[in-house]
Amino acid sequence: METPEIAGMRTIHEIGSHAAAGFPVSVNPLRRSHLLQSLPITPRGYPYPYHAKEMHMPQPRILFVIGSLRKGSFNQRLADVAAKHLDGRAEISTLDYRDLPQFDQGEEFPAPPSIADAREQVSQADAVWIFTPEYNYSYPGTLKNLLDWLSRPLDPTFQDKTTVLTGKKVALTSAAGKSAGAGVRGKLTEILDFLKSDLLGRQVGIVLPGEAFVTGEYEPSADDVKAVELQADELLDSIGK
Repeated sequence: METPEIAGMRTIHEIGSHAAAGFPVSVNPLRRSHLLQSLPITPRGYPYPYHAKEMHMPQPRILFVIGSLRKGSFNQRLADVAAKHLDGRAEISTLDYRDLPQFDQGEEFPAPPSIADAREQVSQADAVWIFTPEYNYSYPGTLKNLLDWLSRPLDPTFQDKTTVLTGKKVALTSAAGKSAGAGVRGKLTEILDFLKSDLLGRQVGIVLPGEAFVTGEYEPSADDVKAVELQADELLDSIGK
């Protein structure tokens, strides 16, 4: 009897130390051997190939933080490059933090709803990727305000000083002037090291063409795209999912 086709496949790949690769398999749904019990089962009672199981594994969640709130941000363009490269391999979202209040220690507990939401998004992410311009060889004020909120302990007694950034994998990328964002990346590295975040070793600094500051337009070069794609690959590898 011909084995029914399952998603165009008629064979089962090697399972653990037991190989059934290359051989047609007909499975009685009422009498599956222990070799097949680990495989997901189709509605008709036939096992999917092993690689199909891997396709249904949850994707890592990466949260983008754009340091510039400007429409048409150059750093948003780099984030778009990263998102395109990671499409199908990671779940990408972008943190909207433009309406966060200025940090006020007197308003920490309970945290304002917008702060609680930002913390929850960071907490749920497997990694945070910051794309930021450089202002006066440092970070934008809005980004620093966000980090000030995220840096605060969640425990109102301060017995537990863990924050949502503690141990969090963080990548840094900057499109800036001639410094390639060395100033902002250096200062963010100091802050994130102090907060015990897990910084990705590869940082990317892009020198923007001079005309970009005149026209407000920036199209990443092939080298810029390659640098961001390599960083994206390293970030995925570091997450380990």
